[in-house]
Amino acid sequence: MKFKAALAAKIAERRASRDRRALRLQIELRAADGRLVNVRVRNIAEQGLLLETGSPLLSVGDVIEVELPDKGLVSAEIKWAAPPFFGCQLDSMLTAAQLAAALLKADPLPYRLTQEGEPIAQGTVQHVRSDPVPDFSKPFMIMAGFWLAVAAGLLALG
Repeated sequence: MKFKAALAAKIAERRASRDRRALRLQIELRAADGRLVNVRVRNIAEQGLLLETGSPLLSVGDVIEVELPDKGLVSAEIKWAAPPFFGCQLDSMLTAAQLAAALLKADPLPYRLTQEGEPIAQGTVQHVRSDPVPDFSKPFMIMAGFWLAVAAGLLALG
C-alpha cells in the first residue's frame, strides 16, 4: 500500500512540475483582506505560480486575485508558504498562449548554466526531483506494449 501511495504522489508531482517555466514578472495582487501587494512571479505553470514577496499579508489558505497578461484577473489559493516564497494554485488553467504572454511581459532572466554547461533560457521547463521514488512509467509502457502484441498475436491465430 505504501508503494501505491508513493507512486501516486510521484505521478502527481511530475504532472504538477512538467510545465513549470522560470520567469521574473512584477505584478500586483489583491490579498484576502483587500490590500494590494507587489509580488514577483518566479515561475508559472498551467495550474499555478510561485510568488516572491516580503509582505506579511499572505498566508496558507488565503484566496488572492492576480492579474496576468492575456488572462486578466484570476483567483488563486496559497497552498504553501516558505517566506518570501508562496506556492499558489489557480482556479482556472492557463492556456499555452497565456503562458507565452506572461513570459513575454517578464524581465529577462540572468544567464545560467545547467550542470552539463548548457545555457538555461527564460521559459525553460524545470523538472524538480525531490523524491527518491523510482519512475516505473517507461518499463510499464514497454510491458503493456509487449502484452498487447502477444494478445494481438493470439487473436490472429484463433
